[in-house]
Amino acid sequence: YRETAAFLRAGYERMGLQYWLPHRRLSNTLTTLRLPKGRTYPQVHDALKKEGFVIYAGQGSLEREAFRISNMGWIPRPEYERLLRVLEAWVKS
Repeated sequence: YRETAAFLRAGYERMGLQYWLPHRRLSNTLTTLRLPKGRTYPQVHDALKKEGFVIYAGQGSLEREAFRISNMGWIPRPEYERLLRVLEAWVKS
């Protein structure tokens, strides 16, 4: 999980997404990201869901400020690469 989290986080950073927590406190299985300014959770959820990915809203007071992506389970690397492509297309749109 650590290697997959590092791979995904390098992608998140390349596209300018920001973590909710300091790097030293990040989990190896779940990453909470700040929504880009002017964007909503339903927008990112729907864009990724359309491509077959399931993500999660921030909990409680973070519901409108953050979204979460999990990397638990056996998921082939090409799917993580595709996730990053789809997410980057949404960020740049």
